[in-house]
Amino acid sequence: MDASSSPSSTSYIFNNKPTSVVTLNSNELHSIDFLLKLKKSQFKIPIELIKKNLKNLNKLVEKHNHTVLKYVSSIEKLSNSNENLDKKLLLLNKLISLQESYNKKLSFRVKQHNDFVDRLIIRIKYLKTLNHTRTSLIKGHSKLLQDENNNNNNNDNNNNTNDDDVSNSSININKASKDSTSIIHNDNKTNNGMSFNEMASYYDGEVNLLLVDYLIKMSNDNYTPSTMESNTGVKLAKFLKLDKLIDYDIILQGLNIYHEIKDRKNLKILIDWCNENKDALKLIRDSNLSGGGIRKQSSSLSFSSDNRSKLRRKSSSISTPATDRPIDDPQNPLFNISSSKI
Repeated sequence: MDASSSPSSTSYIFNNKPTSVVTLNSNELHSIDFLLKLKKSQFKIPIELIKKNLKNLNKLVEKHNHTVLKYVSSIEKLSNSNENLDKKLLLLNKLISLQESYNKKLSFRVKQHNDFVDRLIIRIKYLKTLNHTRTSLIKGHSKLLQDENNNNNNNDNNNNTNDDDVSNSSININKASKDSTSIIHNDNKTNNGMSFNEMASYYDGEVNLLLVDYLIKMSNDNYTPSTMESNTGVKLAKFLKLDKLIDYDIILQGLNIYHEIKDRKNLKILIDWCNENKDALKLIRDSNLSGGGIRKQSSSLSFSSDNRSKLRRKSSSISTPATDRPIDDPQNPLFNISSSKI
């Protein structure tokens, strides 16, 4: 598969379209404000996943409550005769099994929620550290400039005195030494007060993160939730302790769906997702029609059993174009499908 047409292409890192070129000057790259804005995108996926998980959790609780009330009502309607004791016992056993199953599902949803929240917390801490570094370095830089001004004023006062040549030469040497020291300090700071050493350390982490992202997105294998950790990129992320800074589960599931549709011409996942989200698709249909890109031609389709079979037969001749957005972009349709599997 051509890398330029794949959602795993690294050209999607800074821009949606591979042909576009993003030009950044050195001041922008050294700006922590720019880095903070760049990192805001890391919060989109966990927030969307938390919303979806809470919605599924509410549905689970409501459905369970309704079922339990139904069973309890059935038990209460039965009389206390010996004939009904067996029926009551059977209903109670079913109710117990139902509760055990509910507890497992609830624990799974809660665990997912906590995992998504942990991702947000770690990313917030990361940005806070970056912002704290910015604030402290700017304060230190301001103090350095103030000290330089005070030294310059003292040197100017000393130069106005009528000392001998030896004193003057000594003052000039001291002034030159202080000036050269201040120049070194200034050269080791960027325009935003961030030291080059800290910038280098930060970009080392960013390079590692991009490498992990590349290895994950270049995967051609199908991964299930239980086998995702065998992915090379995921292994590297865990080794470097970067697994909370990248949503590898969404990326891998999105790639599975992408390859299933594009390479195997299997539209079953897409059809199931459309059926599951029919109401939401109807609500956003009108707003999407006014935008560019692919028109909502599927809105005219009725996903009946006949149309499904026809669509599956036709899917073998369809060549699905690669989306112009990365798999982990919430605006990518494949993101919505893959996140629905979480």
